[in-house]
Amino acid sequence: MEEENKRRITLSKKQIIIITTAAAAVVIVASVLIWLFSADGPIRATTMRLLRMEGTVTLEENGENKTVKENLRFKSGDAVSTDVQSLVSVGLDDTKIVTLDEESRAEFQKAGKDLELTLTKGKLFFNVTEKLDADASFNIRTSDMVVGIRGTSGVYTVDEYGRPALYLTDGVVEITATNPETNETKTITVTAGTRVSVYFYSNAEEGHTVEFYEVKMTPNMIPGFAMDQICSSEELMQRIATDTGWKDTEIKDIGDKVKAGTYTPIESEPVNLGLMEPDDLMPKTKLEEVVEEPEEEEPTEEAEEEPAEEPAEEPEVEAVNEPQVAAPVDYAALGRSDPAVLAAISEIGEDGTIYLQGGVIFDWEYYAKMNPLVALAYGNDPYALLYHYIHYGQFEDSRYPSEEVEHQVAAVKVEEQRKAEQFQKEQEEANRRAAEEEEQQNSSSNSSASSSSAYSTIMSHNFDEGALSIGNTTIEKEGNTYIINDGGQNNYITNSLTQGNGYVEFVDLDSGGNTYRLYDNGTISQV
Repeated sequence: MEEENKRRITLSKKQIIIITTAAAAVVIVASVLIWLFSADGPIRATTMRLLRMEGTVTLEENGENKTVKENLRFKSGDAVSTDVQSLVSVGLDDTKIVTLDEESRAEFQKAGKDLELTLTKGKLFFNVTEKLDADASFNIRTSDMVVGIRGTSGVYTVDEYGRPALYLTDGVVEITATNPETNETKTITVTAGTRVSVYFYSNAEEGHTVEFYEVKMTPNMIPGFAMDQICSSEELMQRIATDTGWKDTEIKDIGDKVKAGTYTPIESEPVNLGLMEPDDLMPKTKLEEVVEEPEEEEPTEEAEEEPAEEPAEEPEVEAVNEPQVAAPVDYAALGRSDPAVLAAISEIGEDGTIYLQGGVIFDWEYYAKMNPLVALAYGNDPYALLYHYIHYGQFEDSRYPSEEVEHQVAAVKVEEQRKAEQFQKEQEEANRRAAEEEEQQNSSSNSSASSSSAYSTIMSHNFDEGALSIGNTTIEKEGNTYIINDGGQNNYITNSLTQGNGYVEFVDLDSGGNTYRLYDNGTISQV
């Protein structure tokens, strides 16, 4: 088969960029409930079971290929593969279903609540309808990447170069990648409607040897087999439309094209991103030995004298399967004919300036400068770069069509920040004023309360009728002088009383001017 003749390829050591992601640890954590693919009858929680198959599907059990039967149960260690124009859906338990596309292969491992699926080639669509328990795990693995699923849906693929990619159709996930050569680790959060792949660099600056390539997806990037699964459930389709912002009518239209056999998903990135040349590619697996043709011997004079014999027909040598490199996409030509690009252009000035609808200028030289990886992948052609901007760049916060727009966006952000800070200051000032008013009200209330305490009692007492008692304290008055006894042997003499909050303050003339307070309960203490 053609697929069996393919060889995975990697870069030579001289190449700076490491395309393959060997030993990369990439973990995705998600927490969103999604649709459960319909099947005849419930799946037992402890059983991995065949739900659906089309075409030719092979079960590998203990190293032997077996016929796949309806309602077949899978055991840990089994593997399943699909042929051309084939498909298979497997229920891993009550809440987890995976669907393999044609020419795909996956191995299953299960131990208690821990599930692991190894995708060795092709594509699969995964569905997890409930968030996993804390003591459970579900990993989808390739030789280069591990995806830890907690409750989400999406597509996982391995291309002909052995590079994994994730298409997230539902939920929010976290991806962590580690460069196997530099041990640098990076983590990003990815939302629904995003395609992510990871690239590693050997000679880049520290902090830049791991890079995520993120593309904001449109529905027509989803592989056809996965779109067919999505459109099979109205509930799932609506949920994905809500999470991604895609129109459900657009999803349905693509589903109709899949059923009609007229759907071809668009490439979300160049096959090799323009980061490698064919001469630098080497097969990951050892090629079969080439049968060398014997060198042609120079004819001698004696041989020329002899009658020439009819040369025997040489046996055909089976061609060696060499690694195939996909022809690079001509994005310059594609941009000049793409309907979305042409519709976005308002006019082109005499000096070549590209004006987009709304009067925005697309400065392709600025775009290439600010997005060097894009320029490396798409080329330094105005239409090629405009193609990237129209289909991907304009949906990303960090890409702008011109420096002027970048400054405008920055100015808007600065103004929004200024308004936010101003609003916060106004709120803080309003809170401060409210606190002051409350404090004044409390102070006024306290002052009002103190006027009815010991001070007001003393001021309103008629000392001609006798002494005043407040608690154990006795107060007498002779002329303008108050004689205060604390109920014991201490006498205080003062000619001035000052009202306080719950007390009366006075200066004791006998003690040389010490200040004391007589509280409303009749106790006295020195200040």
